[in-house]
Amino acid sequence: MKIFQHKLDGGASVIWAVPMSGYGHIADEQPLPYIHCKGNELTPRFGGEEGQAGCEPHTVGLPWGVLKDEWALKQRIFNTFRKNINIYWRNIFVSRCRADKNFYFLEQLNYKPLSQGFSGECPLIHFERKFLIEDASVQIEDTIIFKKPVSFEVFYPVNIPLFEDENAHLCEATVRLESDIKFTNSALQCSAAGTASLHTVKLENVSFINGDRLSYRYAYHLLVHPE
Repeated sequence: MKIFQHKLDGGASVIWAVPMSGYGHIADEQPLPYIHCKGNELTPRFGGEEGQAGCEPHTVGLPWGVLKDEWALKQRIFNTFRKNINIYWRNIFVSRCRADKNFYFLEQLNYKPLSQGFSGECPLIHFERKFLIEDASVQIEDTIIFKKPVSFEVFYPVNIPLFEDENAHLCEATVRLESDIKFTNSALQCSAAGTASLHTVKLENVSFINGDRLSYRYAYHLLVHPE
């Protein structure tokens, strides 16, 4: 696992990690910024037990969708030559081509670090996430490029868990999400850090062809409260 850490204003830090391509535990994943300041967790970190409500592949902050058709042959072959077993000697008999046709970017793409983010690749899709770290913000740009035709009954290209701000006055800093994206709150994300609302973009009954591209930009802004 490749982990990155940067300092922000007011004694805050941000951590993020390159996804493990489905070879680890959900609690190992941190594809979105984990921002903390003087003991206060300002954004969610992942953790918990697989199968626990709110700790599932769709909550980890990567795109996913439900395929409309059967698994593409190229993706089946691609998955055949990838290890089923993960680093904890689990899931040895679990197929990556799920019977429910849930296509999780976490599981279906092989990831590698970039100088300012990471990229993921499979026969159907190329995905990149770039991080721009500034003194008081973390800006993110996601790009999804479709390499082969693929159709989804429902597709969630953006999934961002965020804490509610009702206790913001108790912390020395808070984080605000800024974007032109119109989000919906579709579920909860649970971890050792607490319960967060999952802000998503939902696309229903969509099809993509070779060369189609989706891009999304959003930013976490750190607000340090005066003492």
